[in-house]
Amino acid sequence: MRQSELVFTARVEKVGASTLPELPASNATVVVAIDRVFKAPDVLQMLSGRSITIVTRDKASALRPGESALFLARGLMYGRSIAVLEVGRESDVDPQEMTRHAAEEGEAAHDDLIRARIAAADVVVTGKVMSVTPIQEVDPLTVSEHTPMWAVARIQVTVVEKGIPAVNEVDVAYPQSRDVVWYRAPKFSVGQEGVWILRRQALRGLEREALTALDPLDFHPPDAVQRIRRLIGGSDTTNR
Repeated sequence: MRQSELVFTARVEKVGASTLPELPASNATVVVAIDRVFKAPDVLQMLSGRSITIVTRDKASALRPGESALFLARGLMYGRSIAVLEVGRESDVDPQEMTRHAAEEGEAAHDDLIRARIAAADVVVTGKVMSVTPIQEVDPLTVSEHTPMWAVARIQVTVVEKGIPAVNEVDVAYPQSRDVVWYRAPKFSVGQEGVWILRRQALRGLEREALTALDPLDFHPPDAVQRIRRLIGGSDTTNR
């Protein structure tokens, strides 16, 4: 399931057919009507009831019109319809069990992403924002919509989860801009509490480096503290 972008149940409509003119029908293509989606990218969540093309791992003749199955797939082609590449298939699936399993796999995959952020981090701290100070002077003649508008949030550290021991405060640089380039980066405000996963890097447009939390997975609210500690505990990078 983790190797698949899409997981869904569907009913076979046509064998050796295609819904996309760019993808010629062959003995490996099958058109199916999607019944229920268990996993899909956000832009493809509304696939239920639609007909799409699956390029099967073997000959499509192994399937019969009217037959239903669970398909695991990766995206292949997008146009007036979509075509996907089959990764796996199951014929006998309990929908409730699959919903539970998909949720568990989704959470495990999310943990893997957080664990990777932690492994690459220089510092992980729990704390509270005490002040926010803009640090990027803006020239009206050169400023653009992509200018980061850097600011520094000073964090009063409660616990050093990884990295520099016995530190009381850390400064975290972040872009205040909500432009398309920067909108996903977490924004901070005085009084905000949580866990910061920080890495040191150069600040675009400034001749300096700073600890940053630029990925949505680099900041977590207080109720995620135990989860982050569990993920750190399973890593060899821990330095508490």
